[in-house]
Amino acid sequence: MQNFHVIILKYLGPTTYRGGRISIKSERFNQRVIIDIKPGELPSKTATRWLNNQGFDIVGLGEGGDVDYVISSTFKPLK
Repeated sequence: MQNFHVIILKYLGPTTYRGGRISIKSERFNQRVIIDIKPGELPSKTATRWLNNQGFDIVGLGEGGDVDYVISSTFKPLK
């Protein structure tokens, strides 16, 4: 059985001072980064693009109640 890196995505709605953002949390390394969502783009699309730019190989996506999951075969910290 293959082992994967689970990354949790959580949408953070806009505030009076900021637009929508997304929290990207690595379950393996217990690290979190928050990035701005591009206008008109789905939060999961923004997050997967950011992860790809950081060198993560995305092999799957999953949906939860109030979070989404990215499954990666890359094992490295977010920061």
